[in-house]
Amino acid sequence: MFSPHGICLLWEPELIWLHVVSDALIALAYFSIPFALAIFVLKRRDLRFGWVYWSFGIFIMACGLTHVLSIYTLWVPVYGIEGLVKAATAAASVFTAGMLWPLLPKLLTIPSPFEFRQVQEALKDEEIKARDSETLLAQFRAAQRAQRESMARLTAVVETALDGFILIDARGRILLFNPACERLFGYRATRSSTKTSRC
Repeated sequence: MFSPHGICLLWEPELIWLHVVSDALIALAYFSIPFALAIFVLKRRDLRFGWVYWSFGIFIMACGLTHVLSIYTLWVPVYGIEGLVKAATAAASVFTAGMLWPLLPKLLTIPSPFEFRQVQEALKDEEIKARDSETLLAQFRAAQRAQRESMARLTAVVETALDGFILIDARGRILLFNPACERLFGYRATRSSTKTSRC
C-alpha cells in the first residue's frame, strides 16, 4: 500500500499549501502555453513546420498534467497513474527533442523579421536608384532633343541668312559653309554623310 505524499510533508499545512499553490501555478502556466501556440499556428497559415508547434504543445500539456497529479497525490496515492503520465511526458519530451535537433538547421534558414526589413530597405534603395537613373536619362534625352532642335533652328537661320557664315572646328576643319558664302566666294560647299562642309 502506498501512502499519500502529504505524509512526507508531515501533514504540515504550510508545506502542503506551498506545494499546492506552486504546482497549481506551474500547471496553469503550462496549460496556457499550448493554447497560445494553437492560436498562433491557426492564425499564421504561412508557418513552415507547424507540426513542431503542435508537438511542443502536447509535450507542455503533459508537463502541466504531471503537476496537477502532484497536487492530487498529496492526498490520494495514485502513483501508478502519475507514473504513466510521467512516462507519456517522457516519451513526448524525447520525441520533441529528437525531431527538433535535426530540424534546427532548416529552422535557422527561415529569414527573421530583421532580415526581411533589410531586404525591403535594399529593394527600396534599388527602386530609388532606378527612379533617379530614369529621371537622369529622361533629362539627358530632353537636353539632347533641345540641343537638336536648337541646332536645327540655328542651321535654318544660317542657311537662309544673307550674310556668309563659316563654322570652323579647333583643328581648322570647316563644319559649316552657308549658301551666302558660296555666292560670296564662288566655291560650292559639298556635304558628306558626316554633315561636315568643305570648300
